[in-house]
Amino acid sequence: VDHRGRVLARSTLGEPEVLSAEVPRREGSTIYARLGDWPVVLSSFALLAWPWVQRRVRVRGSAA
Repeated sequence: VDHRGRVLARSTLGEPEVLSAEVPRREGSTIYARLGDWPVVLSSFALLAWPWVQRRVRVRGSAA
């Protein structure tokens, strides 16, 4: 199976077989290598702050 999910070779059903191929190394950097933990930290902060923000908006809305 290549990097796009295409099947390049298959064995016959019910027959023990070994398929071997050379796997090319990936080029370039991943998103995690570029951004690190910051997206996870910011998302966690936003999820934890959301109920507090909603409560403040609800309190302000009922006072008006």
